[in-house]
Amino acid sequence: LIWSALDVFKAATNSPFSSTQQLGRLPQFAAVTSMLVFATALSGAFVAGNDAGRAYNTFPKMTDDSWMPPDMFILTPIYRNFFENTGTVQFDHRCLAALTTAAVITQLMATLPKWNQLTKSTKVATTATGFALTAQVALGIATLLLYVPIPLAAAHQCGSLLLLAASLASAHALRSGPLLMASTRRVVLNSTSPISSSSIAGAAVS
Repeated sequence: LIWSALDVFKAATNSPFSSTQQLGRLPQFAAVTSMLVFATALSGAFVAGNDAGRAYNTFPKMTDDSWMPPDMFILTPIYRNFFENTGTVQFDHRCLAALTTAAVITQLMATLPKWNQLTKSTKVATTATGFALTAQVALGIATLLLYVPIPLAAAHQCGSLLLLAASLASAHALRSGPLLMASTRRVVLNSTSPISSSSIAGAAVS
């Protein structure tokens, strides 16, 4: 729904003066980042469903001396652990959150060399993704360490939706023409420059 809404909005405000040729594979990477955000949010639903946030309330390690929970694959058949095992579900969510964080940071760093050439919508979406990620990570860690207070848990769930929306907006903007073309910038600059007295005189003579 978010992507379709962005398509409609883009069609209504579409400018022919945009290009993706100079970005290489960044649009594709942004799409992968959005998929990671979605997968992390989905894994968070399993954490909530299993009440897994009330276990292993330490960070960054899951226990005082281990990065992984004990008995990760105690259930049979083994696939049940990824949906019903409290430790495994939370471990999956942590790993996906770390991957998503790394992906978003990489995407932000990759856009910096082209920042001055990005369209306003691309800048806004990319910046919003960075802020949403920061808030979401902070909320997730705080929710875990404070033993899942309801207000923080609810804010964390809402944050996942905001982060997903921001990442989709960023991927959409990068895919659909985030760079102002050099020729277009020259046209805009020329059209807004003051008319010289010589050009007025020339026009009068002709």
